[in-house]
Amino acid sequence: MNERTQFIERDTETFIDKKLKELNWIEDIHSNKRNVYKQQPATEEQKKKLKGKRTDYILYQSGATNPLIVIEAKRPSEDIYQALEQGINYVKSIEIPLVIATNGEFTKVYHINFRKNFSF
Repeated sequence: MNERTQFIERDTETFIDKKLKELNWIEDIHSNKRNVYKQQPATEEQKKKLKGKRTDYILYQSGATNPLIVIEAKRPSEDIYQALEQGINYVKSIEIPLVIATNGEFTKVYHINFRKNFSF
């Protein structure tokens, strides 16, 4: 791969955006049914718990501010385990059960309550 075709984190985010849309997640900031938040949580209380840290995505239960999943996106050359650890720190802060970390090539999922790691 030459320098002009190297993937960046935004390429991974574009892939995630497409998949979330296919799965009927709603990221429209003008919709009262929005359940996908990027770079910030839905509530001020969750922002305080994160202490200024920015998750790539937080997915919420539809019609509520109960967070379900944090997704951390990285470019393909980045360490997936480092991304997973970053996501785990976020979910512990705001009490979310699942973190997904992906670099577009590999995906790791960790369930906080079961302390299990899954690979895809």
